[in-house]
Amino acid sequence: MKVSKDSTRVSLQLILTTALLAILAWIAGSLSVGVVRAQQSPTPKRVLVLDWYDKDHVWNVKFDQSFRAALQSSPVGTVEYYTEYLESNRFPGENQSRLLRDYLKQKYVDRPIDVVVANSDASLDFLLKYREDLFPNTPIVFIAARLPSKEELAAGPGLTGLVNINDYRKNLDLALRLHPGTEQVFVISGTLERDGRFEKRAREELQEYESRVRITYLTDLTLEELIAKAKSLPERSVVLHVWQQSQNAQGNILESGDMLAAIARSATVPIYGMTFQAIFTQAEGSTQGTGVIGGYVNRAAAIGTKAGEIALKIANGARAQDIPVENAPSVPMFDWRELRRWGITEDSLPSDSIMFGKQIGFWALYRGRILAVSALVLIETLLIAGLLVQRSRRARAEESNRLSAQRLHQLTGRLMYVQEEERRRIAAELHDGLGQSLVAINLGAQIGLRDGDDPDRVKQQFEVISFTATSAIDTVREIAHNLRPHELENLGLVRAVKSMVAKVSDSSSIRFSAELDEFDGLLSTEAETSIYRIIQEGLNNIVKHADATEAQIAVKRTGKELTIKVADNGKGISEPMTNRKAGSGLGLGLTGIAERARMLEGALVVDSTPGRGTVLTLVVKLAGVENERQSNPRDS
Repeated sequence: MKVSKDSTRVSLQLILTTALLAILAWIAGSLSVGVVRAQQSPTPKRVLVLDWYDKDHVWNVKFDQSFRAALQSSPVGTVEYYTEYLESNRFPGENQSRLLRDYLKQKYVDRPIDVVVANSDASLDFLLKYREDLFPNTPIVFIAARLPSKEELAAGPGLTGLVNINDYRKNLDLALRLHPGTEQVFVISGTLERDGRFEKRAREELQEYESRVRITYLTDLTLEELIAKAKSLPERSVVLHVWQQSQNAQGNILESGDMLAAIARSATVPIYGMTFQAIFTQAEGSTQGTGVIGGYVNRAAAIGTKAGEIALKIANGARAQDIPVENAPSVPMFDWRELRRWGITEDSLPSDSIMFGKQIGFWALYRGRILAVSALVLIETLLIAGLLVQRSRRARAEESNRLSAQRLHQLTGRLMYVQEEERRRIAAELHDGLGQSLVAINLGAQIGLRDGDDPDRVKQQFEVISFTATSAIDTVREIAHNLRPHELENLGLVRAVKSMVAKVSDSSSIRFSAELDEFDGLLSTEAETSIYRIIQEGLNNIVKHADATEAQIAVKRTGKELTIKVADNGKGISEPMTNRKAGSGLGLGLTGIAERARMLEGALVVDSTPGRGTVLTLVVKLAGVENERQSNPRDS
């Protein structure tokens, strides 16, 4: 079967036509997508920063880094950032300003700027002067030492920003606090324009201090003049350096930090600075200072961040007039070496102070290694010590058990001894006193019964019986009183002791005297009983064994201590009580006193010399027994 040439030609034309239509459709689609995307992507906002010095200046470097970081918080591609440099410090004069104006006008003629930032007083003055020529519809964000006038703030599309040097009062307050004997203050400032603007601002803020110190303003002086002044500054004065620029005879610009470093080498008084450049001569974080102690200064990084946030707000639609002018953030910064030179401790500085130039000692450099080695040595030492301690504890535990058993045995024997002695004493009193009286009563009764026919005889025996019964009653009362004196419960400890001393004095030829402080209610019932018994035993020993003619009883309260003293001028004892053991020839009275003193947790001392009397002293801590009486029903 044959195909004609016309049919083939038609087919080819059809294929080519279809392919061409497909290509045209793809191109049209691509163009429409591009148009849509172009319509959806917003025009980026343009931000221009006009710095004063060149791009390598320490302030500009730190400001630029933080300013860019603040702008980067917005979506990618929405902000364009430009930087220009005024450099009027190197190229001063009106002609240079006009040349820069013409350059900026031509450069940005096709790139409208949405926000312009003046990063110095000179930059602000330049932009305000040529605003109509350069950026007539652009709001300005300023970082300057001066506060613009109300007219400047309200003119055009708006003006706002940060006042950079604003801490005259805070710095002078700091200097006067760290140097309380200050009598004079010298304020150094100066500008290339020699306009005295820093002095004017300082006079306004420091006027209230003129009643406290004498303030002298050294404004727009040459370097040679300032060095000469620094050498002759009087004692009890401080220098407050604000900002200082000058030109030498060759016309070279002298920067503030360099001038201050030269002045500080000649000054004999402390210097405080108000700018970052006044403290550092190199990049931020450098350890090279200018000889200035420190002060509240503005940091470029913090100001750059704040200025970036303000510029971003305006770029996003906020009006500059609606954003209030603020003081630039400042922090106290100090040179550690100058602090040492002037004897200022770190504790006297503000809590948020930043320190630089601090010398790092051997410990700070190798602390990690020293701690690691020390830890290993300590672990080994602890392991060895642990084994030794365990061995020692085992030995002490065995010895403690042995001593505890021995003390328990001794205490048990002492307790039994004391109980037997007390029983023997009561038995003797019952036998010799009450028993004899009862025998006499019985005998009188028998005689009366036997002689019942003789009334006189019976009456005589009744009289004997009555007298003997009275004596027996007195004996019973005395025994009961010795077991538990009722006067202690009814009268209180002080009056009970006084009564006891009076009774013993009446029944003895010894002359007793008593001096007692009031302390009722400060002791528990058990403690009062123990002290009463100690005094009672002391009096009994004096009456029975001392052969004394005089005796003194004193109870004194000193703070939280109670001192009980019983003294006599008798024959004394041959060996101090503290050198004896219970049951080794020591009387029962002193043994009881020692036991009661131990129960009171008091300090007992028996001072006795043969032929020169005996002094018994007991010191009891009231604090120790006050806790005991809280649970005592009688005291509550």
